[in-house]
Amino acid sequence: MGENLMFCNACGKEIAKSAKVCPHCGKRYKKPFWQKLIVVLVIIGVLTIVARIYNNGNISNGNTSTSKKLSVPKDEYITLCQTYTYDEIARNPDTYKGKPSRFTGKVKQVIESGKNITLRISIGEYYLTDIIWVDYIKSNENETRILDDDMVTVFGDLNGLKSYKATLGNTITIPWLKAYYIERQMIKN
Repeated sequence: MGENLMFCNACGKEIAKSAKVCPHCGKRYKKPFWQKLIVVLVIIGVLTIVARIYNNGNISNGNTSTSKKLSVPKDEYITLCQTYTYDEIARNPDTYKGKPSRFTGKVKQVIESGKNITLRISIGEYYLTDIIWVDYIKSNENETRILDDDMVTVFGDLNGLKSYKATLGNTITIPWLKAYYIERQMIKN
């Protein structure tokens, strides 16, 4: 018997392993249930990974929508924003989640994708430490670009912590702000 042949369970004659029907007696052969189950599970797994890449962030650009409609005007929202220390928001992120906040700092990194902007901003002493993650969606395409080393004040809701992979492969977790407004500080030379 060849490698690609088997015996029919019904009539005992040789048939191809790939046969769906025995040509001699008409017995039907189909893939075992477990093979179909494996195919379905693989498809579900691939779709899950694609959905996480699309929705999540770490693997894609890290942006999640900050375009929720604020129920208060800009000036009123800015007055609601509190300033918290880095230690407060890093040690107890759930306590401050959803709180309107303001931070002033130096931009360490900018990642742009259309209207979506992700910033890493240093709010620590001498703007060397205490990095926060900021997601922001431009209100229009003509909005002035934010660049590395710009001094900015960001206004938005704290969103807990954000984890991302550093260049060396380690995971870094920092406070996360969904910003609604960004003001660039003018620095005189």
